[in-house]
Formats: sequence, C-alpha cells, structure tokens
Amino acid sequence: MVAGRFLAGVAIGLSSALVPTYISEIAPTALRGTLGTINQLMIVLGVLGALAINVALPATQWQTMFLVGTLPAVFLMLG
Repeated sequence: MVAGRFLAGVAIGLSSALVPTYISEIAPTALRGTLGTINQLMIVLGVLGALAINVALPATQWQTMFLVGTLPAVFLMLG
C-alpha cells in the first residue's frame, strides 16, 4: 500500500509538470494559451468535484465515493 501511494504521488507530481510542457510543445501557437488554460481548469474542476462529493456523502458511504470516482476513469478509458 505504501509503495502504491508513493508511486501514485510521484506520477501525479511528474504529470503536473510534464503535461503543461507537452501541451505547450505540441499545440499550435494560436491555441497554446487556450489548451494550457483548459488543462488547469479541468484540474480545478476535478478537485472541486471531489470536494463536493466528500461534503455530500458521509464517510460511512466510502463505497459510493469510490464508485463515483471510477466514472471519470471509465470515460477516459472509453475516450
């Protein structure tokens, strides 16, 4: 469990630095700012959604919280 948490933390830390760099490198000049902004906006909306679910559901319903968290993963997999 500790190793998994460590690897997930490293991956999130790396992706927070590498994704904006990748977007700025591959995006056309006219869209570079827009795509960078959308990246940051999606991160903030994801955090806001997680906080809203945490406020709406009591801690005893952790299974429901887990299932709600899998929905974006399923959409990402299908995309």
